[in-house]
Amino acid sequence: MLTAPAPSIVAPSSSVSVRPRDLQEMRTQLDAFLVRFLEKERIAAACHPAFASLYDDLKEFVCRPGKRLRPLLFLLAHRVFAGGEGVDGEWLMVDGTKQTAAASSRNHQPFTINSSDLLAIGASLEFLHAFILIHDDIIDRSETRRSLPTLHRVIEGRLTAFSDRRRAGKNLALVLGDILFALAQKCLLAEPAGIDPTLRLRLGSLLLGCMIETGFGEAADIVHGTRDVSKVGLGEIETMYLLKTTRYTIECPLAMAALLAGAGAAELDGEALARAVRAAGANAVVVTGGHRRRATDVLLHGDDVLEIPGVRHPDGAAHGSGCTHSSVLAARLAWGDSPLEAARIAKLRAAAAVRDG
Repeated sequence: MLTAPAPSIVAPSSSVSVRPRDLQEMRTQLDAFLVRFLEKERIAAACHPAFASLYDDLKEFVCRPGKRLRPLLFLLAHRVFAGGEGVDGEWLMVDGTKQTAAASSRNHQPFTINSSDLLAIGASLEFLHAFILIHDDIIDRSETRRSLPTLHRVIEGRLTAFSDRRRAGKNLALVLGDILFALAQKCLLAEPAGIDPTLRLRLGSLLLGCMIETGFGEAADIVHGTRDVSKVGLGEIETMYLLKTTRYTIECPLAMAALLAGAGAAELDGEALARAVRAAGANAVVVTGGHRRRATDVLLHGDDVLEIPGVRHPDGAAHGSGCTHSSVLAARLAWGDSPLEAARIAKLRAAAAVRDG
């Protein structure tokens, strides 16, 4: 489980809101940072014309228009955990390192992080995602990514003088992916100059632990693909997606944001997590509580924060309870239930499944 040390505690703000232009501004500044960082690092590749061309292919691949889900979730979560919207209602400061008014009014001492440092950390998440995509496309033999040729196919098109350019294109793409992994670490550990080095190491350790699990999830996907699909159990599939996708897509950005805001794992209560996820665009969020001291789910819908209590079954069969809950929730919503009604029924059905095995 990903945890974050707690040098200080910052309660999440209940008044943080996200406007459509906030998301667009985040994406615009993030994309600009990606371009600046990759251009700065191009110097190492400029020693040979062939290397420079390959690096330009890598830069083009990374900077293609995309959702930027992981860095955006990190930036939004930090905004929530830090307890405010920044200066004059903006999502972050373009310059300076002032503490948000909301956090200051509570007499907390969160880390003061400027916008460039936040963008560097968000960019490191995007670089790692692109690294995974490059390798994934080779493994899956994909031809396109974001409506354009995959990186190994782009490189293959350059190698007109190679007798086996398909193989060479894949090999070079693998190496460029490895270079991108290193650039992601450099972006996280060296670029945020305003963040204490010890804190940067904590962030790096958290991120690398997550990437190790992501690698095992990818390995599980490959192994399962060699088997008779009817012999692959539901639990194996759930574990694969937990490791391969959930860890670095959802958990890691949230945990990194919480660490920077000064919140420890114990302070990441259901409401805080629900608000962080809702900030990414969801209309309603349910955070289940079966793993907490109180088996209470939290529903965030509009401005309402509602608790859905339940009974803990510590000796029950908890494996698969998350899938049971989400399946019932989706079915009841499709049936026409309100989010609260659907969440209550899903809670009851999941609890019964745990109790009865």
